[in-house]
Amino acid sequence: MQCHRTLFILIFALSSLVGCDDAWTFGGDSDSTISYEMIKFYREGGKCLGDPGVTEENEHCASVEISYPEIGDTPVAIMRDQLNDKIENILLSSSDAETNPESIEQLAYLFIQEYKKTANDTHANWNIKKSVKVLLNIPQLISFRIEESGYTGGAHGYSITKFLNVDTEIMQESKLSDLLLSGYEAELNISGEKVFRESRNLPPDADLEKSGFWFEGNTFALNDNFAVTKKGLLFYFNNYDIASYADGPTEILIPYSDIQNLIDPDGALSGFLDSTSSN
Repeated sequence: MQCHRTLFILIFALSSLVGCDDAWTFGGDSDSTISYEMIKFYREGGKCLGDPGVTEENEHCASVEISYPEIGDTPVAIMRDQLNDKIENILLSSSDAETNPESIEQLAYLFIQEYKKTANDTHANWNIKKSVKVLLNIPQLISFRIEESGYTGGAHGYSITKFLNVDTEIMQESKLSDLLLSGYEAELNISGEKVFRESRNLPPDADLEKSGFWFEGNTFALNDNFAVTKKGLLFYFNNYDIASYADGPTEILIPYSDIQNLIDPDGALSGFLDSTSSN
């Protein structure tokens, strides 16, 4: 009888927001910030290393690795449930319209079962990794970094990074227009292009299209995939957004010191006014 192993591990590690490397708070008001506990989930199935008779040469294994914050104490109890629901929806989202998992356990089960159908046709292992991290936790705003990567066959794997910024007073996604003064776009793009060209070693007068980048009208423009961090506004272009896969993703951090006159003094970023930032 063929032996299959299914490994399912839940590891709980308490992580406080204050002093955490991946999250940052300011204001000194512990009642206005959010605590969370990091949850780590791992499952594998098929013929995996550690099973009887399985070696690196005959291994056919699929694995699922997920980590995310489970929100604990919040200023208002309903906020905890709403944030946890948002995080769960992120983790269960899938580009496969036929797959609608109701839990992380079911997501892993479906992924492994799909792999088992094709394991005899490929010598490559499949994997999927998802993570949600808290980047910033300040009064009125919490910012998440969402990453997913994996391999399900083909020439190479895939990876994608997204951000979610939530206004915790109204439990709605915060957009740039909610954080910056009206008419911010032109000046913000100028600051963003400066950082972009420096990161890509492009001279100020270099033609973007001829340099291998894809922007509408050959004019630099930031996207709406951004996060609020302690150093500045972080924008992220995934593979194929503005360049080929070989060129990789592009990350742009615009320091608050460069956009002081764009920050809404009555908004969630008011605490960053007159602050200094360093890379």
